[in-house]
Amino acid sequence: MAALQQGSEIRRVQRLGGSSLVVTIPKHWARRMSIGPGDEVAVIDEGDSLKIAPLTPASRKRRILRVKLNPAVLRLGPSRVASCAYIAGYAGVSLEWNPRSLRVDPSEVAEGLRANPLVGDVEVLPGRVVATFEPEEGGAAIHLKALGSILSGVLEGSREAGPEASRLESLAATVLREKSGEARIPTGLAILMPIVDLVLELAQAGGGDAAKTLADAVAELAGGASVGSVKRLTHAVELAEAAASKAREGSTREDGLVLALALAVRRAALAAVCEALASRDH
Repeated sequence: MAALQQGSEIRRVQRLGGSSLVVTIPKHWARRMSIGPGDEVAVIDEGDSLKIAPLTPASRKRRILRVKLNPAVLRLGPSRVASCAYIAGYAGVSLEWNPRSLRVDPSEVAEGLRANPLVGDVEVLPGRVVATFEPEEGGAAIHLKALGSILSGVLEGSREAGPEASRLESLAATVLREKSGEARIPTGLAILMPIVDLVLELAQAGGGDAAKTLADAVAELAGGASVGSVKRLTHAVELAEAAASKAREGSTREDGLVLALALAVRRAALAAVCEALASRDH
């Protein structure tokens, strides 16, 4: 049996029809190469092995998610649909409808897409509006650190962080997009989106000592997760528990928001700690 190279895995050959044999390709590789059902790949005979390669490099392939508009999707909103497509790894999204069965204002759909900071170009065509993304450059760890810095600044009431608040959702989406392609970001940080929403809500309501402690917890969570530091992630758990304890002593709406956010940060930090520990057992 040939020795497996790093990154290799064993897959079982299956029979298809009378004489054909098939083997599946890894889902994470297909996603990274932007390969979907119906796409063609080159199968290269290298003697005692086969090499599979996409006919069009992923860097040049522009896959667009096609979404049929209906009342439910319209209630969700074009901007949120665009974020979903971005996180899933698509290069853009096409919102489509049949003018004879659904009355849609194309200008409103286009305006909703342009409101998303991830969206670059928007093109209005008969029966559809197409948006393409302008992803931020840099790795997921860089985006995660930037996200943690802004979140902490907003919680502390920093004036410098205020203008950056609009970047929070796009940064969170970028981190999750990286996560969907390569498992470098802890699964627990999928909770980033609700954390972003709660932070913005709390920033408008005003914070206090508990919010400042929570700001430190968020900073430790983001920084620790970006490098897989068990020490920093554990500290994030402790800080989040301290913030939650302070919030429980209060009775205002702000205390309730801090408590909800602290529990969310604690959950994410615990999940990240577990993954960091498990990743060392290899």
